[in-house]
Amino acid sequence: MYDMRQSWIPAYFRYKPMYGLIRTTSRSESENYFFSQFHQCGSTLSEFYIRFESAMDKQRNETKRLNHECASAKPVTVSKLFLEDDAAELYTRAIFYKIQEEILAARDDMRIQTIVPEVNGMKCYEMKDVKIKDKIFQVEVSKTHANCSCKKFLMCGIPCRHAFCALNHFEVVKIPRRLVLNRWMKNAENKASLKDFGISDEHQNKESVSAELTNKPAGDITIHPPLQCKNKGSGLKRLRSEREKAVDKLKKMKRQCKLCNFVVHDKRTCPQNMKVAGAKVQAKVQTELSVAGAEVETEVAEMLH
Repeated sequence: MYDMRQSWIPAYFRYKPMYGLIRTTSRSESENYFFSQFHQCGSTLSEFYIRFESAMDKQRNETKRLNHECASAKPVTVSKLFLEDDAAELYTRAIFYKIQEEILAARDDMRIQTIVPEVNGMKCYEMKDVKIKDKIFQVEVSKTHANCSCKKFLMCGIPCRHAFCALNHFEVVKIPRRLVLNRWMKNAENKASLKDFGISDEHQNKESVSAELTNKPAGDITIHPPLQCKNKGSGLKRLRSEREKAVDKLKKMKRQCKLCNFVVHDKRTCPQNMKVAGAKVQAKVQTELSVAGAEVETEVAEMLH
């Protein structure tokens, strides 16, 4: 696995467009969860078709609702930067909140270290994040583009906080359109292309993606099974129903009273035991009274003599 780290560790995909959004099972698990709310295992073909149409109607209705929210209302801006106002006009609600987080971090957490003089309309900034120690980020900025060494825009499709800090210092009031993907915009097209932003869209081809993901590393790799693997449902007891718990509870031997062999109480709370104890206490009291009476009579007789 370590020798194959370049095939599965996300840090190695920094230079692959949009590869930061790829997860192995998140897409299929999300899809299975959505359709499981409408379908059942024993559904017939006609029932499956009707419920599938209901699921599609729900998705369409949700899309219309989100589109209406984006078109009818503007999200609340926190900072007084023009970049945030421009982002509120361009992006959908969910993406805007991510962009807003980057803009606020650019305002509060970024510290510019050095600035290279402008050459051919391009400036180079070196800045530091106060929350990350011993890390310097380099950002190249112009009026129409920004390129950061963290490669967040290449991985996730949204500009990073370092780029926003440099753009704000460079007095750019609107986000460069080369940093705005169609898929995040309110008026998104059916298919977003990255060619307009100077990025090749070959990664959208199925053949190229399949070749990239199935590329086997050179040499022989031997992977041994782990010594212990606790997967879901492996080595764990089956969850029992309430009925099974009740049946097992009835099968258990209940404690019986040693005096009367009754199962409701034990020896300490047995009525017979309480009667015996009361009789013993009464006998003890009578004995003490008789002894005390004899002592009193003896004293009286001595006083008379």
